Amino acid sequence: VIQQKQKVFYTQKMTLLRSKWEYNSKKLEKHQCNIKCVEQEYNLYGIFNHPKHYSIPESVYNYSVNKKGNIAVLREDGTNSERELAAAFYHAGYTVYDIHTRQLNNNPDLLDTFDGLAFAGGFSFADTLGAGKGWSQIIKQNKKLHAKFQEFYENPKKFSIGICNGCQLMAELGWIDCKLLENTSERFESRWTSVKVNKTNNIFLKHLEGVTFGMWVAHKEGRFSYEHDENYIPALQYVDNENKPTQQYPYNPNGSDLATAAVSSKNGRHLAI
Repeated sequence: VIQQKQKVFYTQKMTLLRSKWEYNSKKLEKHQCNIKCVEQEYNLYGIFNHPKHYSIPESVYNYSVNKKGNIAVLREDGTNSERELAAAFYHAGYTVYDIHTRQLNNNPDLLDTFDGLAFAGGFSFADTLGAGKGWSQIIKQNKKLHAKFQEFYENPKKFSIGICNGCQLMAELGWIDCKLLENTSERFESRWTSVKVNKTNNIFLKHLEGVTFGMWVAHKEGRFSYEHDENYIPALQYVDNENKPTQQYPYNPNGSDLATAAVSSKNGRHLAI
């Protein structure tokens, strides 16, 4: 409302003004993105949404830090988020090692010295022809190293987490039972999303069932696709403003089956985000 000395000169709904402001951007995006996704996103501008209230219990913050073992933050050429992963595990009480795949390729037995693996994200190999595929081939072509990775996966005392390219790697190695495909929007998505933790046997999410929180995504091939098990319960799901799992874009930024944001291995010791 624009007024001066009690006289109103102009008044209009903010939702309409927002749609006018975004009109030219919408026209441009129709040339850059899946048109159905563009329409879904811009239709949301006419809906007023109350601020989201995340559900994070106090117990999440109350934990003691003890030395818990050795973890390798595994990276490749082009990886750019290994330091964040290292910091997270350091603050959780682990002794952290920065490991390049080349080191394991030269000495596969080195893998035996770690209790956990963290496959870092980023633009491995500049994302040429699928970073996860290239990364997995380095491991698969070394028969001893590939066997060591399989032993690690099956060992009940070992665990791993993979993010972004690391998630792609876990899918290529068969550590999770699904595929990662191009986003439904057909473009790179960099967005703030909201996710909910489901009840699973995954060790990373123990006692967190029902928690909702915000998480940034940045990927072009983040669409989880299930071929064998449509009844699978995802470890994390994208949720809308009512904290309900959704296929609605852009709440679900990639069109993943079952609104999947993270997948757990069946043994519950490996998590792919």
